[in-house]
Amino acid sequence: MVDELRDLDTLAKPSLDETFKQFQISADLTSISAGLLGGGIQDNFHFGIQAKYLRNKLRYRFQLEYYPQSKVSWFFSPGRAIDLQGDEVLYLNSFQQGRMIRSGFGIERQLKQAKGRSYIGMDMPVSYEFVTIDAFNYWLDPVQNELVGTGFNNNSVTVHNLGLGFVPFLGYEFHVGNRLGFNIEAKADFNLMFGEGYFIADNADITKSGQTFNFRTFPLLNFRIHYRI
Repeated sequence: MVDELRDLDTLAKPSLDETFKQFQISADLTSISAGLLGGGIQDNFHFGIQAKYLRNKLRYRFQLEYYPQSKVSWFFSPGRAIDLQGDEVLYLNSFQQGRMIRSGFGIERQLKQAKGRSYIGMDMPVSYEFVTIDAFNYWLDPVQNELVGTGFNNNSVTVHNLGLGFVPFLGYEFHVGNRLGFNIEAKADFNLMFGEGYFIADNADITKSGQTFNFRTFPLLNFRIHYRI
């Protein structure tokens, strides 16, 4: 009788290997894959990691992403002519560079499991972005197409943006071994961004102009490699 109870207790508890496989670590390959396929990755290029915990048919997930150039404009983009003196033209130019961190929690539920595993869920990310704006004047001789002088005025400010998102997704996961696997997710990744507005005067002075808000989209497909531990 005692032996039978021990057998039942063994069946009721998951094995050590099953317990380890309740945890999963993923690395985001979306930007690398887009680059290899020739896609544009400038604003949405990012690095990301994700951790999941499995409980029955539910998985709880946490992700962290870093966008090193969430906003970027080229230094030598065309400027705006604001003054003329003889053969020389005074231009105003500006450029910006932003960096963003996104993190958040989510939950997913298994739909079907055969050769792979399909699932549906929702993520709730929070984004923080800081953008550096530089503005400057320069003189140009349009006839010779030569830069006459810089440093007439040069200013820089940093603005901060905060984003909130509710991201529904549909995913499929498959394994190539006992622990290694891949998953792909299609999602509606639209975020509402709140931030600081700014205005650039002709003399390159930059002034902050209250609060702004806009919608920001992120990649609608995610591709990850994961490892179950």
